[in-house]
Amino acid sequence: MPTLRGKLLQELLRHRILLLDGATGTELAKKGLDASDYGGPEKVGCHEALLLYRPDVVLDLHRSYLAAGADIVETNSFGATRVVLSEYGLADRAQELNRIAASLARQACAEFEVRDGRPRFVAGSMGPTTKSLTLTGGVDFDKLVAAYAERDVAWAERRAAALPGGRGRWLDVAAARDVAFHLRLREIAGQATSQATTTLVREARARGETWVTTVEGETTFAGQRTYRRVDLHTRAGIALYGYTHLDWERGEQCWLEVLRVDPETGAPVPGSRPVIQRRYRDRAALARAFARARRRYAGG
Repeated sequence: MPTLRGKLLQELLRHRILLLDGATGTELAKKGLDASDYGGPEKVGCHEALLLYRPDVVLDLHRSYLAAGADIVETNSFGATRVVLSEYGLADRAQELNRIAASLARQACAEFEVRDGRPRFVAGSMGPTTKSLTLTGGVDFDKLVAAYAERDVAWAERRAAALPGGRGRWLDVAAARDVAFHLRLREIAGQATSQATTTLVREARARGETWVTTVEGETTFAGQRTYRRVDLHTRAGIALYGYTHLDWERGEQCWLEVLRVDPETGAPVPGSRPVIQRRYRDRAALARAFARARRRYAGG
């Protein structure tokens, strides 16, 4: 259920365009900071480390965007999950860093609201981490879920702070950044249904079937209406993944991927890349390519 500020944000969006701030990481990189600002040479490049050692720099960046007219500022938390922070020795401080990131953005917004009475909003920046279940490996489903949940816990807490307006939530909205983040969501969603997929594959094997369709039809993904179909070969360890997505410039894009999967469970093989990844002009062409792929891989 939306908070009062969340409802206010929705209402304002019905009446005018709200301005989001610009880049965070690239702007921080322009500041000419050295290793001491990051807490040591091993942390250089981890902009979230500035939350601990130079919070004033992060706060000033938020202020600069608000002074330029931004209605919404994003927290400096793009990489603030323990999956990423472990690369800099900061994994155990993930919740703390997310709290600091949210509080600094809220402080900057509160300062500007007091000046002119115009509401400003905080968006929690969520990056895709540096790991992938299917491409890079190095992480599993449970670790990714725990990493995102840990950040959510930090953001969901209420804190009494010495800010105008008193006690309240730090965040007004969460912002998924980078197209790769949506890949992580797709991977997590796929893993969440893996138990059902395993059951389907094993039942099909028992019936002597060569292929089993585990997903088919329209779905809403990341706010877009898309089509997906996944066929798993019940013995060869091959999955055919047909899907569409909307490109702002080119319209609907149709893709076919042939993936390596565990023949027993249908789960993606960690670290494996698509055997085939090809784009088609429309859904009819995709359907024909899908049928050809079934015939090519074990006579479907």
